[in-house]
Amino acid sequence: MKTFIEIHALQNFAPSNLNRDDTGAPKDALFGGTRRARVSSQCLKRAVRQYFDPKNNNGFFKPEELADRTKRLLGELKKQLADKGRQGTEFNEKIEMALASMGLKLKGEKTEYLLFLGKTEVSRLADQINDRWNEIGDPVARVSAIKSRLKEGLPNGEGADEKIKAIFYVLKLLDDTQKIKEEEIVALENNVDEILNVLTSHYEKIHPMNENTSDSGKGKKRKKSEMEEWENNIQEILREGKKGISAMGKALLMVLDGGKAVDVALFGRMLADMPEKNQYAACQVAHAISTHAVEREFDFYTAVDDLKPEDTAGADMMGTVEFNSACFYRYAVVDWEKLVKNLQDDKELAAKGLQIFLEGFVVAEPTGKQNTFAAHNPPEFVTISVRRNTAPRNLANSFETAVRVKKDESLTKESATRLSAKALALDKLYGTSANSRYAVAEDIFGEKFEAKGLGEKVENINALLDWALREVSTKEG
Repeated sequence: MKTFIEIHALQNFAPSNLNRDDTGAPKDALFGGTRRARVSSQCLKRAVRQYFDPKNNNGFFKPEELADRTKRLLGELKKQLADKGRQGTEFNEKIEMALASMGLKLKGEKTEYLLFLGKTEVSRLADQINDRWNEIGDPVARVSAIKSRLKEGLPNGEGADEKIKAIFYVLKLLDDTQKIKEEEIVALENNVDEILNVLTSHYEKIHPMNENTSDSGKGKKRKKSEMEEWENNIQEILREGKKGISAMGKALLMVLDGGKAVDVALFGRMLADMPEKNQYAACQVAHAISTHAVEREFDFYTAVDDLKPEDTAGADMMGTVEFNSACFYRYAVVDWEKLVKNLQDDKELAAKGLQIFLEGFVVAEPTGKQNTFAAHNPPEFVTISVRRNTAPRNLANSFETAVRVKKDESLTKESATRLSAKALALDKLYGTSANSRYAVAEDIFGEKFEAKGLGEKVENINALLDWALREVSTKEG
């Protein structure tokens, strides 16, 4: 059964510039034929994600249940590995080589793009690098490990030593005179098991070294037709294997499983160099749009030098700041089953994540130009719907025709009336019924206000959040 938890909010901001475009102006968009104020989903998600920080939610989450978005993975690994006692002239080089083995490229001290990694993932990555410290950058140790694997996997009887020599010669492992490249070591590391399968199935036909594979190890270059079947099979495996990631790189990548980081599970991530480690987000957040048409306004400001002589007139700095004022419709939806799956079936942690996401959506706000405008205006109408076995339903089309109000009428109240009417109309059209609750600030709406299309009214925001969490847990039960 698919379960979606949707949250809708109407939030009227006083004059502000919460989310700027490249020119410094408030973002906007055309909708329903009129210009609307807009706050991007990225801006809103960052505000909510910052609410996940233990400093902002009074330690609701343990540090290991969260993630960091950063380009400074190298610096964090250096710090953790130094704490484990790693040091020396090759300290930096080894850590950089470990990251390179995973396919991560560096520009100076930073990765090429922001990585969204759980704190647990980073600590486990440091543990893996620490455990494999002697292997990093040491081809001799890696070749020795490959030789050991092959010897352990092959029969050990009469003539085995001579056959091993022939095999090692073909694999360029016989002695130091056979130069082996990094890509060839990677191919061997990645395909030891497959090579052992070929050798085991052809073991009886493997002959000791002969005049073509002897002496100093240089031997004679042979055509494919002159090689034995097992040699040709192995050469084909090695040709394909050169395209892969090293065994160490694969081992390091194994720790990148999301780390049960709640913010990664909710907001998802894309790792360009490691697409198999991408995580699809459990939540979707819409761009907030004003329910009404807006026009940009300009604030002209001046600043005066405090130490300027009194007989000198005029400002020492002047400029303009663009702003607007708008009642925003905000919407987000959480896929409950996806959230649980992303958190490796930890339903208790998923419930905590859902709780903080809903709380953060209500109380978190963008920080753009807040020192200038201090537009700390919380939502005055919030509704939550829990939908099962049906598609999510963004109600932005409630405002396809821009809201217009007369003198002494409330934009927020008229927007809530529109929202309720649209929800009711869509339920009637699709034969569904609202499984919703809503909370309002009654000083504007009045005690008699009813949003019939949005379920029952509850006393306050806390009661609304409690209802949503109980509704999800009842379904789970």
